[in-house]
Amino acid sequence: MLDGTGTAAKFKNPNGIAFDSAGNMYVADTGNHCIRKITSAGVVTTLAGGNGGVGAVDGTGAGAKFDQPKGLAIDSADNIYVADSQNDAIRKVTSAGVVTTIAGSTLSVSGFVDGTGTSARFTRPTGIAVDSAGNLYVGDTDNNAIRKITSAGVVTTLAGSSTGLSGYVNASGTAARFTQPIGITLDSSGNLYVSDSTNSAIRKVTGAGVVTSIAGAITRISGFVDGIGFNSRFNQPYGIATDGNGHLFVGDYGNNVIRKIVP
Repeated sequence: MLDGTGTAAKFKNPNGIAFDSAGNMYVADTGNHCIRKITSAGVVTTLAGGNGGVGAVDGTGAGAKFDQPKGLAIDSADNIYVADSQNDAIRKVTSAGVVTTIAGSTLSVSGFVDGTGTSARFTRPTGIAVDSAGNLYVGDTDNNAIRKITSAGVVTTLAGSSTGLSGYVNASGTAARFTQPIGITLDSSGNLYVSDSTNSAIRKVTGAGVVTSIAGAITRISGFVDGIGFNSRFNQPYGIATDGNGHLFVGDYGNNVIRKIVP
């Protein structure tokens, strides 16, 4: 781990990326257990966490601790939200580097509990997205569910089993099933798109929790096939993002490629 400019800087297993309103990039430096900032000039600094220290500690700058942070999302006020995976928590980092836990255990206790703030429980959350109203959406990977966190910190299960059951079922709310959902992104209409990794499929979740499949086999068959909808094949898709035109871009992890899905 080394702060610096351009290729002089060093990272370890960087994961999630997000941009603020000024064009600064923020990176979840997973292996170094910290959040890094990169200016448009390529200057890298450590915003929160650091020195490889592992823990679940709220604080400012290097006084805070993470454990394998992964997904990042940034709201309109440039607050950074972190899926702190191994801590089973969702953390908030201000632009000044002040870290607080907004949902999940502060003692790294996993589980599956809807509730408010630190009374809620997650198990290895990975993907995270934020909407214009400040609601967060989390790919709660090992609970096989999509969770919603309001701006008041109230956690509910938007879609997927409320008891952590895996599977592949299109339905509404807790009748739907995922198997290790990882990446998550929002379109301009408030629909979520999820990389359902072990199902090797891309799923859509409406704001009301209605789940459908938009790409990949509905029979959980992995592979590498370009095509329309269910005729296409993926192999453990991970990262996912959308542009302003409704196109989706998928990091097809097991196939070592980047895929594009048109509306």
